[in-house]
Amino acid sequence: MAGFKSFIIESILNVQKTYVAEGIVHIEDLPIEEFLFEVENFNKMIATQKLDGANLRVGFDEGGKFYTSRESKGGNKFYKSSDYPEDVTAYDGFRAAHAALEKQKSKLSKILSKGQAAEIEVLFKRQPNTITYGKDGLNYIAFLRMLATPEDDNPDQGKIKELNDALENDIVTVNSKVTDTEDGENLIVSKEDIRWKFITPEKVNADAFKTVNLTKEISALKKFLNTENKKAAKLTNGEVKTNYDVMKSAKRDLKDEREKIKDEVQNKYKLVIKDTLLNTFVRKIKPSIQDSELHPDEDLGIEGVVFLDPVTQKQFKIVDKDVFTTINSFNQEVRSNISGTVKSADPLAPLANRGGIFGDAKIRISKLFGMDGLSTASSVKKTLRKFMGDTPEETVVNMAKSLNQVNFQATKKKTEAVIFNTLKELQSALKDFKENSDKYKKKLSTGKVIGYSPEIKKRTLLTFADTKRNLEKLLEQIKSAKNIADLIVALYGRQIKDIHSESKDE
Repeated sequence: MAGFKSFIIESILNVQKTYVAEGIVHIEDLPIEEFLFEVENFNKMIATQKLDGANLRVGFDEGGKFYTSRESKGGNKFYKSSDYPEDVTAYDGFRAAHAALEKQKSKLSKILSKGQAAEIEVLFKRQPNTITYGKDGLNYIAFLRMLATPEDDNPDQGKIKELNDALENDIVTVNSKVTDTEDGENLIVSKEDIRWKFITPEKVNADAFKTVNLTKEISALKKFLNTENKKAAKLTNGEVKTNYDVMKSAKRDLKDEREKIKDEVQNKYKLVIKDTLLNTFVRKIKPSIQDSELHPDEDLGIEGVVFLDPVTQKQFKIVDKDVFTTINSFNQEVRSNISGTVKSADPLAPLANRGGIFGDAKIRISKLFGMDGLSTASSVKKTLRKFMGDTPEETVVNMAKSLNQVNFQATKKKTEAVIFNTLKELQSALKDFKENSDKYKKKLSTGKVIGYSPEIKKRTLLTFADTKRNLEKLLEQIKSAKNIADLIVALYGRQIKDIHSESKDE
């Protein structure tokens, strides 16, 4: 296996400038040489708990102005907490986190220069996603890594430690808007004092590594890689001899054999090693900032562990991917069928892919205009840009002119009917959820059976109430529309503003 050592030395030399841009790879997706190196040396790595919150970035723009943003998700920069849309309940946590970070702006500005930004994880409320947090009744902002920007394409990752040292254990209280519901129908909007603590992901205790012994599994993998591959040797007149040689060969005649060997390495060796790590290591770790009192459906451990090689600065992660994908899909299932991104306008596609009950209504309404591209989220902005003028108002006028053959009164009446029927459909779904949510169960591959935790039930009710509010608001706008331009503003006004805002940023 001489090839392993030479590859690793070359990899160490080349990886230092690229690891941040590449993101954090799953351990089973590492090239075979790197995989073997990491699993044989992982007890020498720096390990931290993978957090399960919402991604945000914080920084100072090229002019030195403080901002937060969801740019990694296609969003814009927000310079004030009030810039986050008030009518989007999902932004409550980001709005409050922005206010907390803004209170620490003077400390941040001493570390982050103009044009620099850091990636952070926002852990708002007890169960932001799958994992339960909320220790000491706090919300958390975790500094993850420095981000490459046009002004700083090779960021200094040491600044994350500086940020942590400057803000560690600081608790900041902000008064911010919080949206809630008790019945899934009526939204309760209030201002609350929200307490935030600044952290970095918790390091995994080195003693936890002692429970892992991979000698048997690694030996089996090496033996397989060193095994002579008679088929390859015959096809290449002895030039390619072992299974490892097959994996590294680019010869066209070995394509099928190469795929076969790679598949066997992945499923019979890599994933077996990963599963051993999950069972003997990852699944035994509890979130360090988890509330001490847990409902049975909240006691799920951690999602995974992130490893940092202190020599190469390369990162990889061991994530309970199958289990937590299953949990997350289970938790999101009802919400996805209420309201979400419209990925397909195909009436035979699953309801969640059509954006749920609300998204399906949007599809039906868009068809009333007889214009392709207004149905799915991926095509709406592209379609609107065809009519783009110098201002949002001009864009609306341009679009309205192209729809001069559309009967305004008939379209308005049909749109009202679609929304009215959707409200009835939503009410029926809410009744079903209230009557049956205690019966929702999911058996995981680990054998554990989970249901909906109190927090997941509450967030699902909030989605019902939020969707009802949005439908009623849209119905009100449609009813007051005087012409086709008013209908366009009601249905696509936000996206039109977005494309003009994006155009300014460019």
